[in-house]
Amino acid sequence: MFWRKNSKKTLKAELGLNPYDFPSLYARQHRQQLPDLDFYVQLAQQEWAGQPARLIELGCGTGRLSFPLAAAGLSVAGVDMSRPMLAYARAARRASPIRIRQNTRFFHQDVCSLRLPHSFRGQKLIIFPYHSVGYIAPDRLASMARAVAQHLERGGAFVLSVLQPDASLCSLEPSPLRLLERFLDENGCQIDCYESTHLDKDSDQLIFDWYYDGECFSSDTMLHMHNPLFLHTSDSIASAFAPAGLQLQRSWGDFDLSPYTADSPELLQLYRFI
Repeated sequence: MFWRKNSKKTLKAELGLNPYDFPSLYARQHRQQLPDLDFYVQLAQQEWAGQPARLIELGCGTGRLSFPLAAAGLSVAGVDMSRPMLAYARAARRASPIRIRQNTRFFHQDVCSLRLPHSFRGQKLIIFPYHSVGYIAPDRLASMARAVAQHLERGGAFVLSVLQPDASLCSLEPSPLRLLERFLDENGCQIDCYESTHLDKDSDQLIFDWYYDGECFSSDTMLHMHNPLFLHTSDSIASAFAPAGLQLQRSWGDFDLSPYTADSPELLQLYRFI
């Protein structure tokens, strides 16, 4: 058991909760995190060459990106496996202006066995943002690639962001807690999110443990979320995607379209369905 300085609350070491079972907390924390918005808007406009743009967003969650994309004029079909996250997104859609409601739809499906209605086939663009490919186990990447290819037109693009962790996050022992961010919940209560990370060599997953503290929590124990992500490489993804006809065309190192290097903060890959 650990104690945080200047706090009467304790940090318990047992396995944490699934962060996607707390969509309201997730949405409040991530609602302003949109470094990728302009990147995907510009990409969609290029792919559609001036026509009304539409896309499929895998791992849409609460609509962090879906609703801003819709506000920018894109038609978005969001897909996610988390029922609580989708319930939040659908409620937010119902409360949105008519233009946003018309430009968004949400589907509860596994991205590795994706089967959207026929009207969503033949896409020019499918995206998998926010490092969400890290939730796909290595032995399921090929299944995901086949499912994605079935929804793309020939020459269509599949774009995903791949986690590029700093070496300091990848120690074998849990790192000391650091304040990740501070935000307000829907009632204006300040919440502090602390993060600890470590690398699990057995599963080749980077483990994120998040601890939430705020006066709105009545418990003496901080709310603990546990979030493991697989660490895929560019080569492992390209190798898994190739049999489905997805061919790597471009890689960027950040949302400003800078070239990818080993020191880049992001790995953004664009695959074409050949």
